[in-house]
Amino acid sequence: MLAINDVSIQLGPDVGAKLLAGVSAMFPLAHFGAIIGPSGCGKTSLLKLIAGIAPGREQGEVVWNGRNLADDDFRAGEIAYVPQFGIAHEELTARECVEYALALRVRATSRDHAQKTVHRVLAEVGMQDFAEQAVKTLSGGQRR
Repeated sequence: MLAINDVSIQLGPDVGAKLLAGVSAMFPLAHFGAIIGPSGCGKTSLLKLIAGIAPGREQGEVVWNGRNLADDDFRAGEIAYVPQFGIAHEELTARECVEYALALRVRATSRDHAQKTVHRVLAEVGMQDFAEQAVKTLSGGQRR
C-alpha cells in the first residue's frame, strides 16, 4: 500500500504559500487511480514527492508497504516515474538512451549483464523493434 500522510512542499523559506499543503491519500496494491486537477495545482509535484525527486522542503511522510520512504527508499523495480516531457536525447537511439539511463541508475555492472538488462527493458516496454531508431523518429509515447 502507498500512503501519503499530511505531506507539504514549500519551495523556500521566503515563499509564503506552500506548493502542496496537508495532502493525504491511500492507494492499495494493484489499485488503479488518477490524480486530476487544473494546470498548476500540484499533480506533478505530488508524483515527484512520491518518487523522491520533489523540489523544496517537505513535511509529512510517504509510506510504501510499511516503509517510510524518507528512511528506506524504493528498491529497484518498485516504482517507475514517466515525466511529462521526454528526457531522451533526440540524436541517440532508443537502445543508447536505455544504456545511459542504466549507467546512471545502476552501480557498475559487467558489459554483458548491462546488455542483457537493456535488451530485457526494451522488450518489457515493447521497444525491441525500435532499439536502433533515433529517438527523434519515435512517437511521443515511444519516447517516454
